[in-house]
Amino acid sequence: MAPLHKLTRKDQKWEWDAVHQKALDELKARFMKQPILTMVDTMKELRIESDASDFATGTVLPMKCDDDKWHPYAYLSKDLNNVEQNYDTHDKEMLGIMRALES
Repeated sequence: MAPLHKLTRKDQKWEWDAVHQKALDELKARFMKQPILTMVDTMKELRIESDASDFATGTVLPMKCDDDKWHPYAYLSKDLNNVEQNYDTHDKEMLGIMRALES
C-alpha cells in the first residue's frame, strides 16, 4: 500500500509506474483471496465501530468469531448533509452509530 498511499500526498507528483501497478495488483489479489465479510450470527458477540470526518460517517459492524478475532459482517458509509457537517465530532460519531442501528 505504501506506493499507493504516497500518491495521495499533496506534495507528491502523480506518476503511475510499475511499482504502483504491482501494489494495486497485490491489493486486488488480497481482497479476492479471502471473503471480506463473514455471515452474521446473532448468538455471538457483536459490536459497532464508528468514525466520522467533516463530510461523512463510517461504521463497521464486527462479530467475535470462533478464532477469537473480530471479523466484519457489514459496513456502512454515508455523506453528511449541510446541517450534519456542523455537528460536533462526538455528535457525528453518534450519528454513525444511530445509522448503523437503523439499517
